[in-house]
Amino acid sequence: MFRGIVFVITACFIWGLIFVIPSFVENFSAIELAIARCFSFGILALAFLVLRKRYLFRETPREVWKAAFIFTFLANVIHYFTLVLGLRYANAGVMTLIIGTAPVCIAIFGNFQNKEFSFKPLIIPCFLLLIGLTLVNLGPLLWTENSSSLEDYLLGLVFGVISLFSWVWVAAKNSQFLKKFPNLKITDWVTVLGITTLCWSVLSIVGLLSLIATDEHLQRYFEPTEELGWFILGAIILGWGCSWIGSYLWNSASKTLPVALLGQLCIFETIFALIFLAILEMRLPDWLELVGIGVVLVGIASNVFVMRNLCKATDA
Repeated sequence: MFRGIVFVITACFIWGLIFVIPSFVENFSAIELAIARCFSFGILALAFLVLRKRYLFRETPREVWKAAFIFTFLANVIHYFTLVLGLRYANAGVMTLIIGTAPVCIAIFGNFQNKEFSFKPLIIPCFLLLIGLTLVNLGPLLWTENSSSLEDYLLGLVFGVISLFSWVWVAAKNSQFLKKFPNLKITDWVTVLGITTLCWSVLSIVGLLSLIATDEHLQRYFEPTEELGWFILGAIILGWGCSWIGSYLWNSASKTLPVALLGQLCIFETIFALIFLAILEMRLPDWLELVGIGVVLVGIASNVFVMRNLCKATDA
């Protein structure tokens, strides 16, 4: 269990960069950076496939490829684009709070799907996590102005819920899937995820170009400017570091940890993101963030303690 916990926390540390990198490529939209990240991840997976893993096409069961296409579609297409639409129609504070509940939702939904433990021991840790998440996100929620109409605001909430559920479903089902295929190598699974992500990114690029295909816009991708250099570097860091290494660590932990614990541990992504953003802005976290982080850590510690006792009781 300790090894799995270390892997998840390390993955969350790397994923925290997702919230920092866009600050260095402000001349490119979030959608462009997201597609570039997926494309970068896919190109690395394609290189692995050609150089070391050509057997994947003939030896990997069709069910594995099917699951990979579904998971990457929900995680990379539905989750992200509904998130962007939610930000557009509602506001950043509300969307941050909705998406921030993912650790609790993954823990509850995953345990409901797999029926690994009784829900009773999870009540207090999940309650503490929910309070901590609310405190961490209360500032953006209160300070973000909402200029949307009621209809747009409600539509944004719907998109936010869809974005949340798509990520929660993928996280829970991915863990369940890996336990169903214990002999599937994590590097093989990450490579398959990368190849399917490449397919979706190519389709996304075609769709994006059909919307913004003006000479002035396309010229930015071919002029050797400093902005383009930062964009390419950001895409490589996100694709190779956050997607490849992060996926490897997360999926390795998913094979061993209960989903109820796995879901709650992903709150460290939010914690590391707050730390990185505070460093970038050269400020200390405010008192609400500090209290929220403290409550979250207490909730996680209590959950790890509960899970260890439940696992020992199950083994006995």
